[in-house]
Amino acid sequence: MSKKIHNILLERSLEQHRSLNDIFTKNGVIFLNKSKKNLFEFMVNLIISQQLSTKAANSIWKNVKDLENSKMLSLMEIFSKKNSDTLKNCGLSKNKVKAAILLRQTFEEKKIDKDVLSKMNEAELSVFIQSLWGFGPWSAEMTAMFFFGMPDIWAKKDLILDRYIKKIAKLEDQNDEKIIQFYSPFKTYLALHIWKANNSGLFKEIK
Repeated sequence: MSKKIHNILLERSLEQHRSLNDIFTKNGVIFLNKSKKNLFEFMVNLIISQQLSTKAANSIWKNVKDLENSKMLSLMEIFSKKNSDTLKNCGLSKNKVKAAILLRQTFEEKKIDKDVLSKMNEAELSVFIQSLWGFGPWSAEMTAMFFFGMPDIWAKKDLILDRYIKKIAKLEDQNDEKIIQFYSPFKTYLALHIWKANNSGLFKEIK
């Protein structure tokens, strides 16, 4: 399926967006891989990642996992009020600790059901995720993309995506929103290509 989608992206971009066609060609086929984490672990990781660089988020996540191993407790057991100060020492802010503890309570009360969420469409999932304390649009979009593998998601609040879709729009002399919608129902793959191009430094070559 990923190869078929890749060919569609190449065909659509060939005449319409040459800079994107260059990116798709150089990136090659990209796969949308769903997270192997369970839903609680995935969502805690999202809390940690909010408004942080990947490097900083990974460092905090490592501290949390080290704490989990040293105390020989489950990740859900780690996120309790009695561990608040210890979690802050791992690098989590006060609000992130609160968000994770409230998330744990929501899971314990069985108000989150992975199977129920998997049957929701993008809009329904977004409303539910954003109803949780500490979760906004970006968290909802990341959950849709990387936990449920939805292929047509665009993360409007992601700084990298926003920066580079605007750069592409300027290069192509087109409206950025129209460019994003042009690649529906595969906007997630457009996002993956832009993230990969940023990580590889490919945008430095695109003029």
